[in-house]
Amino acid sequence: MHRGYRVFKAAVAAITARVQPSGTHVYEHRVLSVDEQQDELPAISVDYGEDRPATYETINIFDSMLSIDAAVMTRAPTESELHEKLWELREEAHIALMETNGTLGLDFVITTVYGPVSAPEVSARGEQLVGVLRSNWLVHYRMNRTDPGDP
Repeated sequence: MHRGYRVFKAAVAAITARVQPSGTHVYEHRVLSVDEQQDELPAISVDYGEDRPATYETINIFDSMLSIDAAVMTRAPTESELHEKLWELREEAHIALMETNGTLGLDFVITTVYGPVSAPEVSARGEQLVGVLRSNWLVHYRMNRTDPGDP
């Protein structure tokens, strides 16, 4: 399995372990399909984005920067409560991704660095407001030049 995909799965596992006991759902690739009417909120959807080469390269090794996106989603009756809940979920995702010193528990991960966070997206649906806040992380990892899944 490609090391980039293993990084993604480790990010999902870290966030799940951190937030699931509190009742927050964790999904892969589900920002658009989470249904707030079906008891799927609060939730964090984890996805991956670009995987760009990093500057370090040797004859046998590539360094890469994989973008991991954590979209926190929740609902509340007021805007103030909604924003507070979004910040709380964002904090939990942050702690989850950084609590292993940014390695996600993988020996080939060098570090995880904080990226941008979007402005919150808020919509009124029924009696509740629904909000989404997307944070981005860059995971610097190393892979074998000829076999990117090399364990």
